Amino acid sequence: MAAVRFRRDQKSSGVSRLGRLLPGGRLRIEYDLSRLLPDETATATDITCHVRFLPSGEVQQGSLLAHQTRMPTSSRSASGPAVFEVGIPLEATAVEVWFERRDADGTSDWDSKYGNNFRFPASNSCQWSLGSAQRRP
Repeated sequence: MAAVRFRRDQKSSGVSRLGRLLPGGRLRIEYDLSRLLPDETATATDITCHVRFLPSGEVQQGSLLAHQTRMPTSSRSASGPAVFEVGIPLEATAVEVWFERRDADGTSDWDSKYGNNFRFPASNSCQWSLGSAQRRP
């Protein structure tokens, strides 16, 4: 199973991928809630993970707070990453991911690479260079 991790990191994007996203396989998304709950004054009624598969445009989404053992209301009460798992359709060539925080007053905040969404390729092909394999005599 491939995994994509979204951590709060002040020096880089905080996004990393483990393994290849394989059509027909599964994708595990691990999200550090403090990315959208930056300080103790930030609150949320829900944080949703949105996943779009290309080229079909199929979207799946789910609450990142629904499976928490303790409902975090601020960055200080969040414990470990929230997890969302999804199956990758057989025809998928790419996966887009973005996150939405909804507040009690109806406002929303987004974690979406400045509106461009986080995009990851999906492929069954093994990509390696012939130059990296040496023939032995």
